[in-house]
Amino acid sequence: MQDKIYLEILDKYSLSNTKSRRVLFHIIASSKKPLSATEIIDRASGTMDKTTVYRTLDTFEKTGLIKHVSIGWKQKFELSDNFTHHHHHMSCIVCGKVTSFEESYKLLAELERLEEAYRFIIDEHVIELHGRCISCSR
Repeated sequence: MQDKIYLEILDKYSLSNTKSRRVLFHIIASSKKPLSATEIIDRASGTMDKTTVYRTLDTFEKTGLIKHVSIGWKQKFELSDNFTHHHHHMSCIVCGKVTSFEESYKLLAELERLEEAYRFIIDEHVIELHGRCISCSR
């Protein structure tokens, strides 16, 4: 299913399904956590150079294939909501562990209330939580 959506998005933007794009997409798609550019470069080692990785990440982000996730001052990448359910992240400030979570219905209701109260249309929202995981809080 992911490959089908990937190809549809490439087609929508008239982009070729190059070997570099396929490799990079599968690196990101196969990861269970957001990856930094350095981690992606390391995993793509021998298949493409750094410039190609950065250029492809930029293209993927502009087309909606991936999104960047800000974990503190670090920027990481994961598949966009086109491929997964909408979620947010908690990151441990000690060990760097990143945990995904979905917002509650109460939070979604509060966002709707804010839209009405401020006569504002929310197109997107990001929740980023920082703290200590259970292992590091002991």
